[in-house]
Amino acid sequence: MTSKPEPENEPKYKTRIEAAAAISSLSEEDRTKLLRIASIYWSDRGLNDRWGSSDELLAEAFLRTLSEGGKRWREGVPMLRHLKRAMENISGHLARKRNRLAEHEVEPNDQMPLKALHLEDDRSYRAAQANEILEALQYHFGPDQEAFEFLIRRSHGRTESEAAASMGIEDSRVEAVARRCRRKVATFKKRSNQ
Repeated sequence: MTSKPEPENEPKYKTRIEAAAAISSLSEEDRTKLLRIASIYWSDRGLNDRWGSSDELLAEAFLRTLSEGGKRWREGVPMLRHLKRAMENISGHLARKRNRLAEHEVEPNDQMPLKALHLEDDRSYRAAQANEILEALQYHFGPDQEAFEFLIRRSHGRTESEAAASMGIEDSRVEAVARRCRRKVATFKKRSNQ
């Protein structure tokens, strides 16, 4: 008979706002590393483009981390490790689902493609939860919508230069916009820790 863990021994988790701030603060190097890990899981599980892509695997890990009822970020675990574990779980789920479908001879084909990732019916609900966090971030950025838009473009995997170029920001202003963005994310993290 197992006993319930003592309250002080129960795991503690970061808030979704803290998770959003951590994800938006990932460096270019971190994102490249995560995409490499996603590709490894994708190929090791034998998944193909009928099930989505390794990029979508990483996007799903982000979405699950930011969604209520999703994969919670445990205190003391680095965000990179958390996302790696999330991708491992998601890709394993997809591989098991693919194997079950293959047993019943309903493996997706060109005439009947499955939607990318086909993960959970409540994806729109989870997306709404992620949007709430984005709205909180946007509110925190206040009138500095240039820095907020810069953050959004960075969160989609663009480098600082690419994000700035897509917004029409001159080269001489890129560092200033990036610095404002980093400051806002840092104060957002502090506020969500209180």
